Amino acid sequence: MLRVAVTLAAVLTAAVSVQAMMPAGKQAFVPMDAALVTTATPVTAATPPAPSDGLLQSVVTTCAGVYVPMAGLDTTSKYDQSLSTRSELDVAAASTRRAQIGPIEQAIRSIGDLAAMQSGQPQIDTLAHDCAVKALVKWADNGALLQMTSKDAALTRGRMMAEIGVTLVGLDRAGAVSDVDRAALSPWLSSIADDTMAFFSTGAGSVSRNNNHRYWAGLAVGAIGFLTSTQRYRDWSVDGIKIGTCQVDADGHLPLELARGAQARNYHLYAFRPLAATLSLFQLNGEPVADACMSGFRRLAATTLAGLSNPADFARITGVAQAKLPSETTYVTGLRLTSAYLTPYASNDILSASL
Repeated sequence: MLRVAVTLAAVLTAAVSVQAMMPAGKQAFVPMDAALVTTATPVTAATPPAPSDGLLQSVVTTCAGVYVPMAGLDTTSKYDQSLSTRSELDVAAASTRRAQIGPIEQAIRSIGDLAAMQSGQPQIDTLAHDCAVKALVKWADNGALLQMTSKDAALTRGRMMAEIGVTLVGLDRAGAVSDVDRAALSPWLSSIADDTMAFFSTGAGSVSRNNNHRYWAGLAVGAIGFLTSTQRYRDWSVDGIKIGTCQVDADGHLPLELARGAQARNYHLYAFRPLAATLSLFQLNGEPVADACMSGFRRLAATTLAGLSNPADFARITGVAQAKLPSETTYVTGLRLTSAYLTPYASNDILSASL
């Protein structure tokens, strides 16, 4: 075995070499933000293959182009607020909201794709993982998403930070987060966790304190708890699991999500996802959650997953046809139903027949 110390600088040097061999006028690589070029973790490999120029270009382009959000965010719901079910889009509100959060969501998915890179080419994988970490360090340096100026924005940040948190935990477990990175990230993550907990204590409404919003926030704060070694964050996260699983009814439904009318099936899946991921987060980190109404969670899982291929149960109870399922690609890689966080609680037979 040949041990090769792979750095982003070395990979980019290889990129320049490949570029020199390209035909005149053909651009194989784009410049990369110099702030993201740092030493990465050494990789052990047997005769490492030369980096694929196409894949390398893709990684470098993605890395250099990751959007950095501003500190402030002020959003409103995309749903028609005149309906008690909040089940139909307000077209104008949805368009405004998409313009506000679309770039942030795309950046999160791009970072997730970089973090999940497993190309079989160690140099490229190391580059991608380090780029994902350094992109989030830049978010931290810029104080991204620290100032939520509306209730909807504070609720929206919960899912965003859950996706970021799960991505960072995966990178940390892979050894891609250095001590220097952690020092840069921890104050930012802790500020968001503290603000999230305070919001759900005093700012969120009674419904949001008990529905899917709380579960997504719990996943976010729990991931931050593991990244920063903060027990009170992890405790708050476990409380979120219990809030969800202990209200599941005998038939496997969450009453607050069932009230969403045509969106009831989708919001059960939306609520199930962070609950299952949080359970996996604690399990993978050696702290399995006990005494959290697990029988309720199992009923929720069975009902929700059965509804993926057949929403008849939800249509019967709500009295309306159920909306189409959203694409799994709207989630970061680590939180899709086929991810390591979700598959322990999702039947592969059901998934293969439904997705």
